[in-house]
Order: sequence, then structure tokens, then C-alpha cells
Amino acid sequence: MAAASTSPEKLNSCVKTDVFLSHDWGEDGTNHKKVEKINEAIKGLGYVTWFDNERMVGNVREQMANGIENTQCFIAFITKRYHEKVVCGTDRDNCRAEFDYASTKVPTVAVLLDPSMENTNDWKGNVGLTLGTKLYIDLSGDINDEKYLTNQLKSLEKDLTSRGIFPNKLEETTNELKVLDIRKKDNPLAKNTVENQETIPDESKDIDEIKRKAYNLRRNGKWAEAIPLYEDIIKKQTFTLGENHVDTLDTRHWLAACYFNQKDYQKATPIFQDVGEKLTSTLGENHQNTLNTRHMLALCYYNQNDYRKALPIFQDVGEKETFALGENPEHTLNTRYWLAHCYYDQNDYRKAIPIFQDVGEKRTFTLGENHVNTLTTRYWLAACYFNQKDYQKATPIFQDVGEKQTSTLGENHQNTLDTRHMLALCYYDQNDYRKALPIFQDAAEKQTFTLGENHEHTLNTRYWLAHCYYDQNDYRKAIPIFQDAAEKRTFTLSEKHVDTLTTRYWLAHCYYNQNDYRKAIPIFQDVGEKRTFTLGENHKDTLFTRYMLAGCYYKQNDYRKATPIIQDVGKKQTFTLGENHVDTLETRHWLARCYYDQNDYRKAIPIFQDVGEKETFALGENHEHTLNTRYWLAHCYYDQNDYRKAIPIFQDVGEKRTFTLGENHVNTLTTRYWLAACYFNQKDYQKATPIFQDVGEKQTSTLGENHQNTLDTRHMLALCYYDQNDYRKATPIFQDAAEKQTFTLGENHEHTLNTRYWLAHCYYDQNDYRKAIPIFQDVGEKRTCTLGENHEDTLNTRYWLASCYYEQNDYQEAILILEDVFRRQTSTFGGNHNDTVRSKELLKAMNHSPYKNGL
Repeated sequence: MAAASTSPEKLNSCVKTDVFLSHDWGEDGTNHKKVEKINEAIKGLGYVTWFDNERMVGNVREQMANGIENTQCFIAFITKRYHEKVVCGTDRDNCRAEFDYASTKVPTVAVLLDPSMENTNDWKGNVGLTLGTKLYIDLSGDINDEKYLTNQLKSLEKDLTSRGIFPNKLEETTNELKVLDIRKKDNPLAKNTVENQETIPDESKDIDEIKRKAYNLRRNGKWAEAIPLYEDIIKKQTFTLGENHVDTLDTRHWLAACYFNQKDYQKATPIFQDVGEKLTSTLGENHQNTLNTRHMLALCYYNQNDYRKALPIFQDVGEKETFALGENPEHTLNTRYWLAHCYYDQNDYRKAIPIFQDVGEKRTFTLGENHVNTLTTRYWLAACYFNQKDYQKATPIFQDVGEKQTSTLGENHQNTLDTRHMLALCYYDQNDYRKALPIFQDAAEKQTFTLGENHEHTLNTRYWLAHCYYDQNDYRKAIPIFQDAAEKRTFTLSEKHVDTLTTRYWLAHCYYNQNDYRKAIPIFQDVGEKRTFTLGENHKDTLFTRYMLAGCYYKQNDYRKATPIIQDVGKKQTFTLGENHVDTLETRHWLARCYYDQNDYRKAIPIFQDVGEKETFALGENHEHTLNTRYWLAHCYYDQNDYRKAIPIFQDVGEKRTFTLGENHVNTLTTRYWLAACYFNQKDYQKATPIFQDVGEKQTSTLGENHQNTLDTRHMLALCYYDQNDYRKATPIFQDAAEKQTFTLGENHEHTLNTRYWLAHCYYDQNDYRKAIPIFQDVGEKRTCTLGENHEDTLNTRYWLASCYYEQNDYQEAILILEDVFRRQTSTFGGNHNDTVRSKELLKAMNHSPYKNGL
């Protein structure tokens, strides 16, 4: 409440005052002492004040009414408690009574004492209606700082001067209790004000009424309806007060705010700019109104992503607010918060982090650790760390902010769910799906309930939930989520929206990883075409989609379709990303693989060679991409029987992989397997055998004794012994490998049959035809079934079966088989084929044998 600083006797004489100070004493009188200090400072400027210092006695209501009726301006000192009393108090509450009465009688000015009330959108009831549309004087800083207090009171003095209220420069005597109209007579500005008020009294009331309507519309978010009212007020104020008057500029500020809230920055920006310049000229560059307007101008630029213009304004306003208000008031902190956002949105986290950190700490001190502004600031600090992949710092902040938001805002509030979404992303990026999954799941369910199943926040959370399943190869769970999210995004965002296409891209990836190319291909194809249309044919997402489409064709051995796509993608990546970019090199690697798989080594080799050199330069000689390319280059030489070139490459790659991946890694062992195969094909069993032996043992240990790689290696080890006529070592290995292959691959699999073929050969070469014959016979029959009766391997197996019978002098059976084999080889391969010639020679030998007729 408020009362006069004079005695009751003098009050009854209808004393005229300049300002009436209305405030709440506070629970312990602290607020009253604060206003008392401000009152003394205002009096020191020469103003006559109405202020309760002795607590009024007698008829308080009558004295309050007298004071309000005989003052020129009513100043409300805004605190949370004062606001509650005015808005929610009873009719007997003096704060409410004097404010309600004053709002109908005299001009009102708001002076902010409580930083938690700095957002005028939070001002309700008559406080909001009367003062919510006006710029306030901020005295929420440290008023014990004389420099700060003096500077802020200059703003009040300018505000009062603009209203025709001037300080009394006479000494403080009983003259201050006299009617002060004489000052208006002597001052031409004041005289004009009085004359204007006398000539257009209805215009002033009309403006106030329109202001109230515009304010209510603005507070209810009806920006379009408020705009013409503000425009009408501005016309009237410009005519009566002038374009530089504080009230005119104040109205124009709120007109620009309407455009701003409609996201019409094209209209808002020039108004804020002009108002800011005029306020700088009339009130000064450090006045709170000037700084507020320039802050909004910077926000206009920020929301248009024009950080070059926004940054220096936020920076300058922040420095001036720090000087004028102090570093802790919410105005200062809010400006610095948006300055940090400018840096954040430009990915300059090094500059953003210390500002977010400092603002967060100060807001924790001034507003409390659970205040929405404090938590929002700390959220963005964590986001900076997240984008720097510093999950160690980001995770605990997101966790703490999320818990506090759950406590203060509720578990279903959008801010809470956004924070928990980011916490889950931290765990996701660290491959901690056990923690990420349940958070994404819970957040998605709550967003579905609060926002709806089609809301983009809901769909984005479910998208990442699907990614958790995808990254764990759980495509059964990932597919229906990607599918549903894609359909909903198609409906809400459109089929060509980047998020829709990204979701469908990963749906296709699920099918690709399941080898379901029939489903993957049309999606990759459609997404690629739409991305070509929306992003352009050279965009990295377009190219990567087409790369995956080619991958589908490649996996189906459809090189005719895969090759031109990969070729085109590689050229475009070379143009857009550069020839040394990892994506370009990866694409060209697969182009070479297409040629390799078609046995076109002439085209494959120079590409592998060039890519390998560029990867060595760009990634390093030990990088897995580099080693993989060189591995396939060696394979090109191997497949052309050029072991002299293949061996040093396999050897070098094997050693580097041993160093980088470890001696037991599958890629290391595979490389060493093919190195041994080179030696084997050179008949250098002394080098091949120990490598096959070592690789086989390591594969048994790491992959298991039944793994296909293990069995292939042991098969080759057995062949080494076989080719050295060491059947004692070869036979049990072939025997064991064949049994395991029968169990894992099946008795008809070609690997199984090939191993059993060589097992039979071991027996054959040891003249143990009794054991060899049933194996050759069985393998021959199964190959007839699986490969066909004219296949080279089928005929070769039957040739050796005939040889067994021949060696046992069973010419009748031998000739019967061999004649059929010879006939088929002649028909299939021709009479000059090595196998045909060999069968012909054996058949000739049989026919000339003295034992043919039983002699």
C-alpha cells in the first residue's frame, strides 16, 4: 500500500504531488525499505512524492483517494506479492484498492522490483490490462549501487518529462506542499500538454479504450485483430503527441511485436529498427525501452537466420544491460541467452558454451534451479556438448534437467519430453541401447497421449526408437515403426518432405539388411527420384540413396543395372565432394567390385589401385578402408594367377590388419588365408601349410569348429598335405571337415561334396579302392542331382570312380561309366578339352588291356 510523506493535516488541504508511490511492504518490511530508498532518490531529483513512511493513521482509504486524485502520476512497484494482492486480493486490500482507483484516474507507470516478474505476459488482471502494454522501468537490480540507481532513475525522469511532469528545482521547503500549477504556466512544453488535454479530452479516453482492446487481443494471441487497432492508435498519437513521443513509440513497439508473433519479420524488422533509433535519440541508448526494442530487432534477425546482424545487436544490448541493470537481472541474462543461441545455431559451440554456462549459473542463483528459464538454459548447454559429441558432459545435464522438469512441469510436459528425448539420443550415440530404448519408448507413448500420434515430435521419437532396433539388427521390430512413421509423415508433411524420405530410406535399409531386395529396391528407387527432385541430383542424400539402390542390384548379381548407377554416383561425388572424399572413394571401390565380379580385371585393377592410393593419402595406410581396397586389388591379381603381385599385397595387408584389428580378427585371418592360397597355387607348401594351420586354429577358437571359414581353411590344409602325399595327415582332416559340413551345410552342399571328393582321392592314391569307390559313387550321384549330369565336377567325379574300377581290373564297370563320361565331355566341352582327352586315353588303355577279357 502507499500513503503520503506529509502529515494528515497537510493531506486534508488537497496537496498536489508529482508521483504517488504504490508498493507492498513485504513480509519483513524489506520491500518497503527498498522503495523508501528509491523515494528519497526521486525526491532528490526535485519531485514531490506521495509515500507512506510513518504508516498512515486515521481514514486510510480517504487519504489514499485524496492522494491519487491530487497526483500527476501513479507509480506501481511490481513484485510478485504486489501483483497477487492487486489481482487476487479482497476489496479491503489497500494495494488493490489504490491500484484499481488510480487506473481510472491518472497515468500509471510500472517500476519492476522483482526480476521474476519481468515477463509482462505473466501480468494478469487489472495489472496486465493497465500496464501490460507499456514498457516498464527496471529497478530489479542492486539499488545500493548508486551508479545503477542514478542511471535507472534517468529513465524514470525521461518518462515523467514526456508526460509533462517536471521536477521542482526549489529547495525542499513547505513550498512543495503548494499547488504546483505555476510550473506548468512557466513551462511551454507543460503548457502545451495542458492545452492539448483541454482541447482533445475525448481523444485521450478513446486511445485508452482502444489500447485496452488491443492489449486483450494481443494477450489472447489474436495478433491479426490487434494490428489495425494499434495502427489506429499510432495515427492518433502521432498527430497529438508526435512520432518521437514515448507513447507513440511504445505503441509502435507493440505493433511490431504483433507482426513478430505472426512470424512476419519483414514487417516487424523495420518498425523495431526505426523505434529503436528514435528511442535512442529521445531516451538514450542505455534506456530500458531502447534496449528492449533493440533486443526484439535482434530476435527478428535471429528468426530469419541472419546471425551477422543479430549477433552484434545482442552483444551490444547485453553489454549495456550489464552496465545499466547489472549482470544478474533477467533482462541481461535473456539477451545473453539469445547471444549464445546465435553462436549455437552457427555451430560455434566454443563461444556458446561459456555464455550458456554463465547464464545458467546466474539464473540458478536469481530464479532458482527449478525455474523454467534456468532449466531451458541448461538444456541448451547440454545440447552444445551433445553436438560436440561430449556425451560425458551432456548426459548428466540432460538427466538432471529432465528430472527437475518432471518435478516442476510434469512428466507429460513438452519440455520434459524433449529433454528426455535428448537424453535418449546421448545413450543412442554411445550405442547404449539398453538405456536409450525404454526412454524413447516412454517418451513416444506420452507424446502420443499429449500431442497426438501424428505430431512431428511423436513421430521423431518413434523414428529414433526404430533406429535403436535397427542398430541392434532387430528388423522385425524396426520395420513396422519405420513403416508407420513414414506413412504418418507422408500424410502430415507430404511424401517429398525430407523427414518422410529419410524414414522411408531407413525402412528400405531394413529390407536390404534382411536381403529382401524385392521390397528394398522400389523404395530406394522412389526415394532417390523424389530426392533428385527436391534436393537435386548432386545432393549427398540423393547420391547415397542411389548408391544403396545399386547395392541391391549388386547383391542380386545384377551388374548390368548396378554398374551404371555406381558409375554415375561416383562421378557426381567426385564433382561435389572431391575425388579424395571418403564417400567418393567408397563408391568407386564398389564400381571396381562390380567389374571384379564380372571377371573384368582390366577395368577393376586401375580403379582399386587408384582408390587405394587416395585412401592411403586421405585416411592413412592402416585404415580399414585402405586395407580392404588393397585386399581386393590383390584378389584381382590372384584370380589372374599373378601370385607374384598378389603375395606382397596380401602379406602387407595381413600384417597391418594384425596390428590394427588383432591377429584373431576375421578380416586378418581371411587375408592370411588368401596369402596361403597364393603359396599353395605356387606349390610352395612349406609356406602355405603353417599359415593354413595357424589360421585354422585361430578360426576354431574365434568362430567355432563348425564355421564355414574354419572348415574351408582346414580343407585347404588337408590339400597341402595331400599334394605332399602326406595322406596320414590329410585323410583325418578331410574326414572331420566332411562330417562337420554335412551337419552344418547339408550332405548335398557343394562344399561338403568337394571335401568328400578329396577324401576319396586320399583313399584312391593309397590304393584303398574299397573306401574310395562308395564315396566317389555317392558324390557323383549327388552332383548329378545338384549340378546336373553334364557338369564338369559331376563328370570328373565319375571319371575317378571309373578309375577305381579300372585299378581293380573291373573293366566292365569301368568302361560302362567311362564311355558315358567321355560321350558327355565330348558333347559339352569338345574333343580337345583336357578332361575329354584324359578320359579318351584311359578308355583306350582299358580297351587294350590284356585283362579286359579276363586273361
